[in-house]
Amino acid sequence: MPANDNTYTRLIILYQARAEKLRFEDRLSDACMIFTRLIRAFSDSVGHLAVPTLQARSSMENFATQMVEAAQAVSQLDEHRPQEPRQPFRLHAATARGLIGQVLDALVAGIGVNTFNAEGEKPIKIAIKHGHSDILRLLLFYGAEVDRSVLSFAIDERGNGRYLNGAEVVRILLLNLKSRTSVLLEACEKGYGMVELLVDMGLETECQDSAGLKPLHLAAMQGHVEVVRILLTRKAKVHASSKEGQKAIHLASKNGHEEVIRLLLDFGADVGDRDEKKRTPLHYAASNGHLGAVKLLVAAGANPNAAEDEKFLTPLHMAAIENHGEVIQWLLSSGGANPDARASYLRPDGRNVEENFTALHIAALIHHLDAVRTLCQTGPKMLHARDKWGQTPLIIASREDQSQTLAHFMLEHGADALAQEDSGRTSLEYAAWSGFEVTTELLIQNNAPLDNVDGFGRMALHYAAMRNHQNVAEILINKGVSLNATDKDGWTPLHYAFSAGSAEVASLLVGRGADTECKDRLDHVPEFYSTDRLEVNFWTRALPPPY
Repeated sequence: MPANDNTYTRLIILYQARAEKLRFEDRLSDACMIFTRLIRAFSDSVGHLAVPTLQARSSMENFATQMVEAAQAVSQLDEHRPQEPRQPFRLHAATARGLIGQVLDALVAGIGVNTFNAEGEKPIKIAIKHGHSDILRLLLFYGAEVDRSVLSFAIDERGNGRYLNGAEVVRILLLNLKSRTSVLLEACEKGYGMVELLVDMGLETECQDSAGLKPLHLAAMQGHVEVVRILLTRKAKVHASSKEGQKAIHLASKNGHEEVIRLLLDFGADVGDRDEKKRTPLHYAASNGHLGAVKLLVAAGANPNAAEDEKFLTPLHMAAIENHGEVIQWLLSSGGANPDARASYLRPDGRNVEENFTALHIAALIHHLDAVRTLCQTGPKMLHARDKWGQTPLIIASREDQSQTLAHFMLEHGADALAQEDSGRTSLEYAAWSGFEVTTELLIQNNAPLDNVDGFGRMALHYAAMRNHQNVAEILINKGVSLNATDKDGWTPLHYAFSAGSAEVASLLVGRGADTECKDRLDHVPEFYSTDRLEVNFWTRALPPPY
């Protein structure tokens, strides 16, 4: 049954009351929607020229007039300034001059509230730029669009109002911004003071960005103490996890924000919390070299020997991986870290995972001098630790350290140049294989055995010949190693030189008197392999089975 006139009148009064409540809350965009929905509903029901529809439009104009009159009661600008001429952009001109009555006239006359002037500006930005907050309210009531670009125009790099009456203008804009969640996330990340207002508007503190980070995560990660405090006092969940299982305390620890860490602990954060990789906040503080955060977390009860689930890396391993000498020193001397803790470690080249590694093994593998120096000084027993294959840190350094400085430091602190890995090789064989001349000389000076034979029957000169390291071969020959020593397949260094195409080493060996007629177990002399080469590598015997 169609509504009677009394029903339409009652609806107009009801909607006016709702709009009035919104106006006092400065939610003018919502007040606008109240009237536009009512007008649209009446127009669809009885027609756009019907009396109820016209009454609803008149009610909206009267509402706007009351806003203008209230503003004019405070400022008499319209009474003392000439009327703007009827010209293009008169809405923009009246807005710039603060003439709210003329702004209303222009809007009632049908000038679009979101139109651009010759300079490409909308009225809302002009009102913001001149600090005309009442005109801003009127424009919003007539449907001025508030988006992120408008808000960005109104604020400076600290999130404060950029222009006159900036705080009030920003507050009004926030109240009328439709997508406030993204603004809250950005404000938390950048430390804007508007966070308090946004949260007090009722925005959900457990919203998240595309990476799964919540407002508390973003603020903690960036070290915005006061924003963190605001969020926590507004019931943000201190134990909330990101997509990677990280809590706010992980993110604060990762970036060394000590004040934030203290605040989070005061609100119940757990120093033993683990993310999806089973890493604690201490893992991240140590990995990023934040000594103050490391001390704070350990003092709060963090376990210095907590191992992640997958590779069993402890905070000490993490500090060694990133070469943070100060953190290593403190963890070992004052933090209770176990220098012999073992872990698996994926080589930087991704070739394979090393197992049963101490922090010193890792530091040696990736040539981190500061970490090696600190580990040797504070935990010298680590120099004799063995990995899965029986390798000491010195063996690894002799094989991997292109700077050839780590072996010197380790030997100075008591590393054993005679130590063999499970295959029987010493550091010298690895240095020869890698072609590290300085390390080779240094190991020999520290009593590395020149006559050591590994499980394949090979000696250091075999490996130098295999890789065509002429200078290393010459060092070894000058020290008196055997030119014709044979491995389990009867291969001499000259066999390896010919097979590998190591012409320089072959020439050196022949010139120094190597036996060119020495036959292997297949009855081949070295030169045979210059044309019929075999693929020989470090990990296999020279000749195929049967043995």
